[in-house]
Amino acid sequence: MKTPVWGALGLCGLALLPVGCGDDDDGDADGGFVCQFPLGFEVGDDGHASPLEVGPGQARAGRIAAADLPSDPGGLNGWKPNDFALANDRIAVVIEDAGPSDKYDPWGGRPIGISLMEDGAMVQQGTFGEFFVLTNREAVVTQRVSVLNDGTDGEPAVIRAEGFLSPLPFYEWIVGGLFRETHGDIPTAIDYVLAPDADYIDIYVVHHSPRRLDVEIPTILHGFMNAKRTLSFAPGFGFDTEGETLPYVALIDPVGASYAYWRPDGDLGAGVSESGFTSNFGGSIHIAACGETIRHHARVAVGGPDLD
Repeated sequence: MKTPVWGALGLCGLALLPVGCGDDDDGDADGGFVCQFPLGFEVGDDGHASPLEVGPGQARAGRIAAADLPSDPGGLNGWKPNDFALANDRIAVVIEDAGPSDKYDPWGGRPIGISLMEDGAMVQQGTFGEFFVLTNREAVVTQRVSVLNDGTDGEPAVIRAEGFLSPLPFYEWIVGGLFRETHGDIPTAIDYVLAPDADYIDIYVVHHSPRRLDVEIPTILHGFMNAKRTLSFAPGFGFDTEGETLPYVALIDPVGASYAYWRPDGDLGAGVSESGFTSNFGGSIHIAACGETIRHHARVAVGGPDLD
């Protein structure tokens, strides 16, 4: 399979990669659809037929079968057959397929469950709530989920969810006044990347902007739902993290997989909390005019049980 551009450049230093398309636009001065840049994304396939059959030094991505899914007696994960799994011999993260979701982000294409791995099986799945991958106050209305790289070439396994941006319905009343701009004209994809022997996935957001002008968004909202089903922990703060600026936040399951979430370019600033929704603010977003911008949105480490 084709190696994505961030795979060729390495994962560590990439924050923004604008790819311009010259001065070929002939549009109006309103920054609308004026460029000749191709807006579509590279499309993958269903990936590896057995993504959990993975050993040391390997990573896999593919659709997951019913027989591979552990029981979910509490019904909190919501994973289903034909969702997608990123797995290595340490961890697995399940990405929901496109289509209606039972989660507060209703459009699929997001992490829906985590688990530790042992002998090619998901064991000790976590009590996973939900986190949002946002631009401004907008989420990706997912049109397609596919595997860009199934990992059999020895490179990181990659799952992509692509679509367009729209305000996330349920918390418009919470944050709508803070973020007034909308960007539904900018096709956007989310890439989930798992390397062999890694205990974390990296999340990249890819924008294909048709606008003649750059887009500047002053802050990123990193949002979580139902995080209080588990204990929230951060170094220096212990289990009292609400309303604080944090180096990262960890959601702790005492008997299953836990996870830690952080942004790659700084601390998580104190945010807002309301009706089960908690958030932290991050850095600014720059979307290059008439081209592609790739930004490293977050890293999510899976460990546990308990504090690991």
